[in-house]
Parts: sequence; C-alpha cells; structure tokens
Amino acid sequence: MFNVLRTSTASAFRPSISPGLNKGFRSILQVRGRADVIHPKASTPPPTSTRSTPPSYERATFTIRDGPIFHGKSFGAKSNISGEAVFTTSLVGYPESMTDPSYRGQILVFTQPLIGNYGVPSSVKDEFGLLKYFESPNIQAAAIVVADVALQYSHWTAVESLSQWCAREGVPAISGVDTRAIVTYLREQGSSLGKIVIGEEYDADEDEAFEDPASINLVKKVSTKAPFHVPSPNGDMHVALIDCGVKENIIRSLVSRGASVTCLPYDYPVHKIASHFDGVFVSNGPGDPTHCTVTSHNLRKLMDNSQIPIFGICLGHQLLAMAIGAKTTKMKYGNRAHNIPALDLSTGKCHITSQNHGYAVDINTVPSDFKEYFVNLNDGSNEGMIHKHRPIFSTQFHPEAKGGPLDSAYLFDQYLKEVRQYKKTQGLLQPGRANRPSPLLVDLLAKERVGVRPGIPEYEAFGAGPPASFLALLPLLIPKMLETLPREIAGRGEGVSGSKQEIRDRKLEIQTIANRMLALPKWQKSFDKQLRLHTAE
Repeated sequence: MFNVLRTSTASAFRPSISPGLNKGFRSILQVRGRADVIHPKASTPPPTSTRSTPPSYERATFTIRDGPIFHGKSFGAKSNISGEAVFTTSLVGYPESMTDPSYRGQILVFTQPLIGNYGVPSSVKDEFGLLKYFESPNIQAAAIVVADVALQYSHWTAVESLSQWCAREGVPAISGVDTRAIVTYLREQGSSLGKIVIGEEYDADEDEAFEDPASINLVKKVSTKAPFHVPSPNGDMHVALIDCGVKENIIRSLVSRGASVTCLPYDYPVHKIASHFDGVFVSNGPGDPTHCTVTSHNLRKLMDNSQIPIFGICLGHQLLAMAIGAKTTKMKYGNRAHNIPALDLSTGKCHITSQNHGYAVDINTVPSDFKEYFVNLNDGSNEGMIHKHRPIFSTQFHPEAKGGPLDSAYLFDQYLKEVRQYKKTQGLLQPGRANRPSPLLVDLLAKERVGVRPGIPEYEAFGAGPPASFLALLPLLIPKMLETLPREIAGRGEGVSGSKQEIRDRKLEIQTIANRMLALPKWQKSFDKQLRLHTAE
C-alpha cells in the first residue's frame, strides 16, 4: 500500500499513496500532515510537523583512537569534542538518553538508522515539578553520532528539531557515517576514546589529544550542589536520595508512590542524618565508581549504625557493593539498551530491562551476607544483589525506565513497602533520637515494672534492678512478648491452623522490629541469642 523511501539528511520521508487507496483514508493522511492540527491533550499548540529548509552542513570527522576514521556531516554545534565512544541499541527515547547524566562525557552512537523523527519536546514539568520529557535540564552526552538525521519531525509534543536542539545546547553531532561499522568495531575491540572534529581541513596524522572522561570524577559535575526537596502530595514516607546523577524519572517513581524525596549531594554524610528519614536511595550516575569512595564510605557507616532500608540503582548498585568490600570491573563495551534480559534468581522470572552502564560488580567479591539477586542472561554479568536478612538491595539495571520496559518497576513498590515497615517500627523510638524511648516503649517497659528516667544522654531505665540502657533490656523484654503470644491468640478462640500462622507472623514482626531497633552491633549478639531460644517452632 505504501512505498516508503529511505531518505538522506537532505530530504524527508514522502509516502507514496497507491491509486486505489480509499479517499477517506487519503484525507486523514492529509489532515494529519497539517501543521495547524493540534493533539487534544496538548497544553500548548506546538507544530506537529515541520518542512524547514535544510541547514547548510559542514564536513565533520569522527575518529576512534587507534581505530578507523569516519567522515560525515555536522548537524549540531560547530565545535570539536572528545570523549568515550559508546553505543546504544535503543530504538526510541533519544531525548531521555541524551539528557541522562550517566552519559556525561560520552560520545553516544545510536544504532537506530534514523534519529530525530519525532523532534524534541519542550521543557514542561509535571505535577511534581519534575521535567516531563527529559531526565535532566540539559544534554549530558558529549556528542552524538547517527547514520541519518530526520530534518522533518512530526509529533504533537515537539517544538524543535534534533539539529536545533543540539546546536542550542552546544553539543556536536555528526550524521552520514556507517554506524554499523562503528558499533562492530566497538563491540569487538571494546569501548574506546573518540573525537569529533568539525571543518573541511582534517589531518589524520595530527597529534590531537583524546581526553578520557573516566579519569575524572564525573559524579561531582552532575550531582546537586545543595540538598533540595521534592514533596509527595499526601505522602507518608520521607526518603533521602544520594544524588550521583539522578534521573528525573527515578525521583518521579518514588514521589508518585507516596514518598517525599530529599536529594543530597553525592558526598553528603547521610549516616549522620539517617534518623530523620525512613529510607535511603542511591542513584545512578556517570563514570568510574572508584572516584566516589567518599560515597561508599558514608554508606558503610550508614549500614554499620542503622537498619534503614537502602535501594541502589546502576552506579548506586556499584557504590553499595564497594561499601561492603566488593570490587567493580570495567566492562568491554558495557550494556546500553532497552531490551536486555535479567533473570530474577529468587523467582526464576526473566525481566526485560533498560540499562546504561560500563562497569559491573564482581559477584565473587560480594560478602556472604549478601546474595546475587539478578543476573544478565546475555553476558552472565551481575545485575543485582540483596542482603539475606536486612532491607538492602540494588540493581544494575533501571527499573524506572523512561523510554524502555517497566517489567521491574515493582522493585520501587518492594522498596517502599520496606520503608513503610521501617517507619512503622521506628514508632517505638522518638524521631531523630535513635536511643530515646517513645511513649509506646515506655508503656512496654512499665508492664515489666521498669521505669524510665529521662534527662540523661542514654535515657537510662531503672526498676527493681540497677539502672541500665533501655536497649540493653530489650533482649529480656522481647522474649517475654513472644512467650505470651500463644496465650493471647488462643484466648480469642481462633482456629488452630490460623493461630499457628498468626504466631509465626507475629514472631517475625517482633523479630523485625527488634532487629531494626537494635541497629547498634554491640546489642545484636545478646539479642540474637535470646531470640533464637524463643522463636523455635
């Protein structure tokens, strides 16, 4: 029915309608091509398509260090640039990819043959004050490389072309090159440094520097400089987000589920203020994770002194691994796509995931109290880890995928379920004071004829015996609560099977509460010993 011709950068798609095509359908096509037809959901009337005059192109050259040279045409900023050459096989989502802070310092090669078809949207914000169509306010990639760029775009949200956007943002871009050959080289030889040079004169033998972005701390460049808050309407949780280059949709995924988010700089000592939050999240980001040892050290201190739930994504996954003593390795060419299969080892289910990373966690160096959570079914690399007993887990892939599959979006629900539970158990403690008993705990102590004497640093308790920290009394109080459970439940006249199940559930709940209250390691051994004596079925 249609005879669609593939065009070069100097022309546009022009569908040829067969003579026998229904006139009504012909008129629909004609109407949809009109610039004055606006989508009913559009808040502003942007053009749905353009027929702009093709810009004048300059010659451009893309050179891979110690590799081939590709000649094409510039359609972005008229400036030279160098960076790490990487490729993505994503079919859609180029505005999101180009604004992803994880691409900072990289020359992004698109394998999709034609880029720019649907133009570039405006920087409108959603109901949470977050960018609706971008992952950050500006293009983060150092440059882009495409086989063909669409001069005529068509989409109801579009306000400018890809060429106009790149030029306005000062980002070089080259088209008319053999991206298949580029990707084949990078796949076989591994990611390499590259350079784009604009202009007719180019000397391949000229000694030009190839700057390696991985040699510097890129996270420092993209992380927020000061804390900022994104509230959730009617939210019931408060999450501290360590911003290593966070994507807007990660914040949106938390806020839309009822968690207000406070974004902190990557080097912020979160362990010092963890008591003010219900959960900690570690974001994605660019570059070599070993440049962020300050972040991993802070996470180590956090895990040593708190039972707060922690969730890390991408670089956040790698930093959590470093915090527990594991190692990360540079991958040959990384994983950057929207269709990478990851196997959930806990359920045996396969998820199609969105990924963008060049480093991976060496699962063989992860300590025994963690286990592998997800594994990549293409290359066998680690895709996640989870603590065996505590609410700490992380993924290498992006469950929030904007411009990709949402198979694993449930992980945000799983994390926030842990956050809500943690907040509930923290009701036994006064907010902001990890060692101060709340009225609820005072009542519990009163039942055991133990008084609480406030006004001294450790809030010592006193009763029949000598004064002691109330935390030290918990190993004695919790087992007594466990002993009374069967009698309490039996007194309600419930069935035997239901009673046993409730006993198990209540014991697990009490154990969870106690474990999180006794975050300080010095109380843990005594408590664990007492608890084991009373939880055996």
